[in-house]
Amino acid sequence: MKYIIPICLVLMTITSCKKNPVLETVDATVENQTIESIGFAPTPAYQWALMPKYEVPYYPHNLPEDDNLVMVAGGVAYFLTGDLLSLRFKLNNSTKQWEINNNPSVGYMGFAVFSVGFQYLFSHEGKIYNGLMQGGPEYNENAFGSLDPINGVTQSLAPYPGITTANPLCFVANGKGYIISGYTKAASPLVWEYNFTANTWTNKGNSPLGKRNGAVVFVANNKVYMGLGYENINLNGQTIKRYKRDWLEYIPGSIYSIVKADFPGQLRRNAEGFVIGNTPYLGFGKNSTTYFKDFWKYNVSSNTWTQQPNWPGTTSTVNNNLAVFSLGTTGYVAKGRLSEFWRYSNSIFYP
Repeated sequence: MKYIIPICLVLMTITSCKKNPVLETVDATVENQTIESIGFAPTPAYQWALMPKYEVPYYPHNLPEDDNLVMVAGGVAYFLTGDLLSLRFKLNNSTKQWEINNNPSVGYMGFAVFSVGFQYLFSHEGKIYNGLMQGGPEYNENAFGSLDPINGVTQSLAPYPGITTANPLCFVANGKGYIISGYTKAASPLVWEYNFTANTWTNKGNSPLGKRNGAVVFVANNKVYMGLGYENINLNGQTIKRYKRDWLEYIPGSIYSIVKADFPGQLRRNAEGFVIGNTPYLGFGKNSTTYFKDFWKYNVSSNTWTQQPNWPGTTSTVNNNLAVFSLGTTGYVAKGRLSEFWRYSNSIFYP
């Protein structure tokens, strides 16, 4: 019997020593399986999703095919619709629902200006800048001013000194505003720079696009990218549209522009899009017969174009019928009088 107890102790010790490595091995295996089988979820691809729409009341001055306008200022999107752009909405950033915006602004430099020909130019530090009237009772083509969409305060600013055209290229880069006229009878459209602090305009030279109609411009990482549209040429006594697929990187004020990879989609004018994370996305637009629904991403680092999922909405049949914009990491398209509202996002969460 005196040998039994030591033998049992030895056996228990051996068994205990064998169990520990086995347990450690099992733990490590489970941990490795968890990492390999589950790992980190890949970032979802960007996709289009139909959002709930606001039921805009119908009346004679608010037709589904009418133009609309979106203006983003201070991280908030404002939407105008109706043939007089007289219905005003604001996108609730929490619910992503459109709400009636009873803004107190009045007068020609308020929201109401768009019914008499003023154009939305750009936004800066929470303010909306507009002007360059193309019609209306006063027909003041060079008027330029700002609007605070929160309190409705308007301010008339230094008149635009350039030649006014419909649909100019307008953008903000490096803290300055820029306006480039479209097709004009002048020898070459000019680039005009606006200093927000000094309230002054400076001529920055000829447009790198020349006489161009329906071009598009984006600012990504304070670099300016522009192109597409068409130029009018004379052929055998007839004026025809010559569409362009060029894509340029432009530094305002420089006499040079850098030629980038041509746009690979079908030729068009009035393309639209937005910038998400310093990446331009563009599509839409039209040629003489077709309104487009394709969508493309331009990689500024690799200078490459990649086709994205087509916009699944109903093709527009009139100009300016789509309001295209981005907020944060999400792009949006609102059609007509909010008859369709789409988001372009890689978020799996709604809204």
